[in-house]
Amino acid sequence: MSPSPLGKFEAEVERLRSLYETTQYSYNEAARILLGQIRSKSIDPIKPFNLRPSENAKDSVNAYAVIRRLKGAFPKYLRETILIRVISSLEVFLLDMVREVFLARRDLFHSNERRLDFSYGELLSASSVTELWSKVINKDVRNLQNQGFKEIVKFYQNRLKIDLTGFEFSMEKLEEFHDRRHIFVHRLGITDEEYRHRYKTDLNRLTVSEEYLLGCISDLLKFAIWVHERSAKKMAEPVPNSSKQQPGCKVEIVVECLSEKKPEVLNSNFGFRVGERIHQLDDLLVSRAIEINTHTLTIEGELDAIRAYLKLLKASSKQRHISVRRQQFLRSGPELRKKWKSSEDVLKQIWHSLPARPWPKYIHKQVAIDFNLSNSQAAIAVGLFIQNVGELAPKESATTTLATPTEATAEEVKTSDGETNNLP
Repeated sequence: MSPSPLGKFEAEVERLRSLYETTQYSYNEAARILLGQIRSKSIDPIKPFNLRPSENAKDSVNAYAVIRRLKGAFPKYLRETILIRVISSLEVFLLDMVREVFLARRDLFHSNERRLDFSYGELLSASSVTELWSKVINKDVRNLQNQGFKEIVKFYQNRLKIDLTGFEFSMEKLEEFHDRRHIFVHRLGITDEEYRHRYKTDLNRLTVSEEYLLGCISDLLKFAIWVHERSAKKMAEPVPNSSKQQPGCKVEIVVECLSEKKPEVLNSNFGFRVGERIHQLDDLLVSRAIEINTHTLTIEGELDAIRAYLKLLKASSKQRHISVRRQQFLRSGPELRKKWKSSEDVLKQIWHSLPARPWPKYIHKQVAIDFNLSNSQAAIAVGLFIQNVGELAPKESATTTLATPTEATAEEVKTSDGETNNLP
């Protein structure tokens, strides 16, 4: 499993902190060794020597100059470089969190005012709807990358409904970190009039002290943790007024391929039309298990799409490309239980009255007679038994082997009009 955006940022911060500490230690050790060589007179401190082994090296300096660099310029450049890296890492974290929120709460990104341009080639070459979603969010992320920290803050406020200004210290402090990074990247530390005016300073050149750098790292780590917590809370919220249609049907199908080549109807990217809509098998596919030439598919989706795909399987079977060995309609327990009209006691009595499986065909009709129920209510009672086998059922029935604990086969449970009870 890939690390979370926060995990990646924390790891990067730890590496940068370690880089600073170990490099600073190396500078101090190198300076100490050179001073020892000067005191022991093993080197002449004013005589130039090559820092690199090449005889043609042009960086020949004396020991005193090297010591001054180790104690002054090099640590200064190191702190500036690490500051640039840690600020960039925070922006990557914030953009990665946008992607995470998008996965869980696409409703937050809905907008009738914004338009995205896609060519026909881009749309038609996409292999799935998730590929299109990736294109959409990547356009947003690329725009934010080019606009900087202030626009990221606005995006979180306006789109994700997360107010980054609510952190424990002022947003101005975070903005100063980013503005200082900008000065080092684009002006090598030389301030401009805008920076001096905004932060009320006369400094013409910025520096990064050890205290400033370590304080920045600590503050940004706290900020990232805070943003992650707010984002996780936002992702866990229920989607308000969701227009997403709930799946109408779930089916398990066991299909045997009758030729070495897998038929198109079993390919994940197999496309078919339902009215004016185009579906792919991958849109419906929940799981697939393959053993030799036998495919066990679990598909779920709107009833029209499920029925259309089953008809295509039937057509392929007639052409002798495949053989459908089993077809089972599944329904979640709570959904079926809502249709049960009698008491729990009656339901338990029916369950305990059922014989060991395999049952005779249309067993629900006998249950209807025995308990004075309609055929459909008896079928629901039998369906609920199959879903809850092992909880309150007789011991001999509890040992019955089922493919899943929530299945009711079309052959076992039928209503009075002949339709499978498990179809909505």
